[in-house]
Amino acid sequence: MSTRQLFTFLLFAAMFAFAVRAPQDPDLWWHLKTGAYVLENGVPHQDPPWSFTVPESPWTAHEWLTDVLMIGVYRTSGLVGLGLVFGGLITLAFGLLYLASEGRPYAAGLATFWGIAASLPFLNARPQMLNILFGAAVILVVEQVRRRAWDERWLFALPLITVLWANMHGGFLLGLAIMGVYLAGDALQLYFREEVHDGLDWRQLGFLLLAAGASFLSALANPYGAEMWTYAIRTTLTSEAMREAITEWQSPDFHIWYFWIFGFMVMGTWLAMVFSRRPVSWTDILFMVGTSFAAYQSSRNIPIFVLVAVPVLSRHLLGVFLGRSWYPTFAGTRPPGYLRPPLKRLNLFVAVLAAAGMLLFAVRELGDTDQVVRDSFPVAAVDYLEDQGLNRAGIFHEYDWGGYLIWRGVPTFIDGRADMYGDDFIYFYMQTNTRAADWEEPLERYQVDTILTRTEGGLAVLLDLDERWQLTYEDPLARIYRRVAPPE
Repeated sequence: MSTRQLFTFLLFAAMFAFAVRAPQDPDLWWHLKTGAYVLENGVPHQDPPWSFTVPESPWTAHEWLTDVLMIGVYRTSGLVGLGLVFGGLITLAFGLLYLASEGRPYAAGLATFWGIAASLPFLNARPQMLNILFGAAVILVVEQVRRRAWDERWLFALPLITVLWANMHGGFLLGLAIMGVYLAGDALQLYFREEVHDGLDWRQLGFLLLAAGASFLSALANPYGAEMWTYAIRTTLTSEAMREAITEWQSPDFHIWYFWIFGFMVMGTWLAMVFSRRPVSWTDILFMVGTSFAAYQSSRNIPIFVLVAVPVLSRHLLGVFLGRSWYPTFAGTRPPGYLRPPLKRLNLFVAVLAAAGMLLFAVRELGDTDQVVRDSFPVAAVDYLEDQGLNRAGIFHEYDWGGYLIWRGVPTFIDGRADMYGDDFIYFYMQTNTRAADWEEPLERYQVDTILTRTEGGLAVLLDLDERWQLTYEDPLARIYRRVAPPE
C-alpha cells in the first residue's frame, strides 16, 4: 500500500468514525412514524392527526421519501442500522466533496476533514443529511465541468439529482442556489475578463442555465407540486419563532468548543484566499460571503457553508504554497516514488489497525444506542403514562419530546413539525415553557391536566411551588405532574 493510498484510507476511516452516531435527533421518531404512515396510507397532506392542539392542519411532509427509507432500515436493523446507514451516507457526501476538490489526496483531504469536523454537531440519522449529500453531488458535477474533467453534458444530471432531492428534503432549493452562484460568479468573471484558474466558458454557462431551468421544473415531480417551491421560504426564512424556540436555528455559541472548529474554518478559508497566489474568482467570493453570513446567522447553516468552502479552501491552500519545492507533493501531482516492500507492509499494517479502530469505535458508539435513547427521551415516563391510562390525556410536554410521543402514540401538544404549527402557536406554547406571567393560559385553553417536563427544568421548579399541581412520577430525566383541585 502506497503512502497516498494509506492517507486516503485513513481519511475515509476517520470520516466514517465521525459520521457514525447513535441516533438521537428529536425529530427521528416522527420521521419513522411518517414513513410507516406513507407505506400504509400514502403521502399525507394534513396532520393524521397526531396533535391534539392543531389536529388535521395542513402539513407538507417534504421528507416523505427519506422517511420511507428510514422506517425501512429501522424495521430491518433497528436504530443501529439507522446509525450505520446514515454514517455511510454522510461519509459518501464528504467523499463527493473530496472528489470535487483539487489537490487530492493531501490538500483536498485536509479541507474535507476540516469540513466534516466543523459539521460534527449536526451529523446524525436525520433527513438533513440528504441536503449535504445532494449538495455535494451538485458541486461535484459543476466543479468537474469547470476543470474540463467532464463534458458539459454532465450538467444535465442536475435535474435528476434535483427531482430525487425534492422528494427527500425540501432543501432542494439549496441546489438551485448553488447553480445560481456558479452562473452569476462565472458570468461576472467572463464579463470583466479577469484571469481565473478554472471557470465555465459562455457555452458551458448556457448548458448550466438550461440544466438549472430543467432542475427548477423537475422539482414539480413531487406529491405537493409547486407548493414545494415555496416551502423553504415560507418556513425557514420567515419564521422568527423557529429561530427563538429551536437551538440550531440560532447563531453559533462560541462558548461551546465545537463551534470554534467552524470559526477557524471560516478564518482559514478567507486567509487562504487572501494569501493565495492563484486568482480568487467571483464565484469563490459569492459563495464565501453568502454562506459565511448564513452560518453566523443560524448554526443550522454551518454544513451549507462547509459544502461550498471545502473546494474553495483546497483550491487556495494550493495557491498559498504554489511555487514551493514541495508543492507537487501537496498538490498530488508528483509521481509516487519507489516504496520499499517493508514500508508497503507497514502502511498496510497501519491501515488494518485503523480499520479495526474504526470498527471498535462504531461498535462502542452504536452499542450504547438503547441507553442514549433512555438518556435523551422520556421512555420510562411514557411507560408510566401507558400503565396509568394517561397516554390519551391532554399532555403538555417539552418541545423536543413531541416526536417521541408521536412514535409512542401519545397525542402531542407540539412537536418538531414547527411549520405546521406556525409562529403564533409556537409563541403560545412558549408562554408556558418559559414561565411567562400568563404561563397558565395555554394549559387552560387546551384543558391540559398532565405535564411531562424535565426533572431539572425551570417549569418543574414552578410546578413544585404550585399547590394546584401534584408530582406523580419522577426519574432522573423526566417528571409528570397532574392537575388537582385547588385548595379551599
